[in-house]
Amino acid sequence: MSLITPQARQWIRAGLRLRCSVVAICVGLAQSQTPVRPQFEVTSIIWSQVLGQLENGETRATFTALAVTDPVHAGKQLREVRADLVTSDWKSVVNVGEVEIPVLKKHADWLAKVAKDYPKSTDAFSDRGERDDPTPPLYFEYRGAGKDAILYLGGPGLRTLQFTGAPPSEIAAIFARAMKVLQVH
Repeated sequence: MSLITPQARQWIRAGLRLRCSVVAICVGLAQSQTPVRPQFEVTSIIWSQVLGQLENGETRATFTALAVTDPVHAGKQLREVRADLVTSDWKSVVNVGEVEIPVLKKHADWLAKVAKDYPKSTDAFSDRGERDDPTPPLYFEYRGAGKDAILYLGGPGLRTLQFTGAPPSEIAAIFARAMKVLQVH
């Protein structure tokens, strides 16, 4: 038994991207016997600002702070950081909700501090957020020392991307900018 309504299936086939909150509505509609038309507009971007980018050859992670209209609550907005992850043969998008940003900043700050405190260590330092509930959508790991060090970026169900020579302070700065930008808007 499918929990997605025929209408939602049509929207998905048409290429509309449904957010989790919208999918929850669709699941509720699938269980209803009375046909109900969802009362929402397609989300639109209210504002956006690029926060930074990590790059290594054809591997790229671009971070953008943005606010979109909330499809469930009229007049409200959802604020988040969008991470566009790209390799030569794969791409994905991760949306980090506003409440998850301080958690990821804390993980990135810790990793940056460890890398600074142990600059010659070739050990792997990781804070994947597995102890957090819920698990954050991204995790960071750092291995090596100097110009040969590698910053890893991944998450549940994602490929792990490698950025050689990128210090953890870069990802920490990106999430620090995210918090400032979201405070201002």
